[in-house]
Amino acid sequence: MASGGVKDGATKCTYAQCARPEQSIQFIPIDKNTTAGGQDWTPLNGETLCRACYLRYMKRGTLEHGGHQ
Repeated sequence: MASGGVKDGATKCTYAQCARPEQSIQFIPIDKNTTAGGQDWTPLNGETLCRACYLRYMKRGTLEHGGHQ
């Protein structure tokens, strides 16, 4: 997981295709230290993801719905 937890004041997922960018129990900031799931998080450095988008990327390595890399 990203170092830190919830970015101060972060209440929106920055993934443009997020179905519910403001409705999440958790918002996770992505930074250079994020390594969850063994994925390459560098393309998302500086972004904030909702829990659903974060878990999708962590498991699949993509934010696309239903897509696999």
